[in-house]
Amino acid sequence: MAINVHLNFLELIQTIKPDAIYFFNGRLAEIRPLIKLAERFKIPFYNYELAPGTYSKYILLENTNIHDQKYYHNKILEFWENCKLTDKESEGMKWFTHRRNRINQDGPVFILNQSKNKLPTNFNSGKRNIAIFNHSDDEFAASDGWKIPLFNDQNDAIRKIVKYFSFNNTIHFYLRMHPNLTKVKNAKVRELLNLNYKNITVIKPEDDIDTYALLDACDKIITFGSTVGVEATAWNKPSVFLGMSLYMDLDCTYIPNTIENVFELIENDLKPKDKLGALKYGFWVEHYGIDFIYYKAKGPEEGTFMGKKIELDPVMKKYDNLKVLIHKNWWGKSYRFMNKILFIPNILRRAEFYRLFFKICYNLSHTSFIKTKETI
Repeated sequence: MAINVHLNFLELIQTIKPDAIYFFNGRLAEIRPLIKLAERFKIPFYNYELAPGTYSKYILLENTNIHDQKYYHNKILEFWENCKLTDKESEGMKWFTHRRNRINQDGPVFILNQSKNKLPTNFNSGKRNIAIFNHSDDEFAASDGWKIPLFNDQNDAIRKIVKYFSFNNTIHFYLRMHPNLTKVKNAKVRELLNLNYKNITVIKPEDDIDTYALLDACDKIITFGSTVGVEATAWNKPSVFLGMSLYMDLDCTYIPNTIENVFELIENDLKPKDKLGALKYGFWVEHYGIDFIYYKAKGPEEGTFMGKKIELDPVMKKYDNLKVLIHKNWWGKSYRFMNKILFIPNILRRAEFYRLFFKICYNLSHTSFIKTKETI
């Protein structure tokens, strides 16, 4: 798909020579090649996305991608400094309160199915309890510059930390796996589920242990990119940060510079960081964005435009139906089989072969593929 996007937009850009390009999100495979082409041909591009804290606004990023940490950091600081509100700190705290109270603002409420105040049955308040919150790193695997420092990945960090303290009977770790990993069945998820150390309790993504009860009960928090890292500071809890995030440079978490420093921060008594950086982040999420004028959102993927409900275009409905058929029809199964066994050295020739293969299969299946393609 990404190859086809590249080939088609390469031809389109050379034909119409656009002055600018607008696209949504920019991190997905069907859009990412367009960023590279815009950079190659030095065409200004604008990346739009729903605002971080509400469906009623959008944001526009100029000549960068959705995971540009430095870009966001500067925007957060600019927004805080330029805003004329006098109660910015209390407004910043609203976002943290909303999340804790399970109010849906900008996406799925992952804690909705968790039982309030529920802790693991083996929780021992007589020990030094440390909560580790991972995140779904498959979302960031292809993002430039989003690799965590000091360790190979989250699993490597968790394993080394737990192993280092495996002989310390006074410390116990609780790994709260991110609920977004509930349906992810890959090697990294299996590795965490199979951690076999006496000093760690693994809480599965689908378990109903209360995230905030765990945060409150533990002595300190370790995160890699989850918003719990900044939330911990807002709720007066020492927060050790080992990954990448939009809040990492706001001085609201402890960020070690060596692996030995990681162990020291875990072992030593820490005071919570000053809240100001966390409140700047919360204020930005709560208020940042450009108001829609004619569009009124009812959720992340539905809304009305000038009072009329927006529905998927009939052409796109046909396209979606065809995608379903790919997985069910004989030619879809044949494609997947050939994809496994066919070896064509030149990847572009292979893409051309698949395009021809699909065209033949669609025609044999008496679909309206050719007509749909021309309409699009």
